[in-house]
Amino acid sequence: LFWFHLNAADPHAFYAPFWELLKPFGFRPHWGKILPPASDEWRAYYRKQLPKLEAFLLKRAELDPRDVFLTDYWRSHLGVAAPVTASPVTAS
Repeated sequence: LFWFHLNAADPHAFYAPFWELLKPFGFRPHWGKILPPASDEWRAYYRKQLPKLEAFLLKRAELDPRDVFLTDYWRSHLGVAAPVTASPVTAS
């Protein structure tokens, strides 16, 4: 199924029925295409369908400890926690 940039409709609305129909068959979404909306349900699905995903996420964190190559899009889709930032110290 292809989504063309000239189509004015929402691609998620177009693909959602196909994603649901294909779930029982264990389909793997194409990471370079439109993914289902980020949610706990889809993150659990990815972990079930991609047995090496956890190892990949550990290696990603090791090689990119400052999250230079991690966007908010991928953070939300892969369930990577936001970095903890120190609160500024205020004088009392």
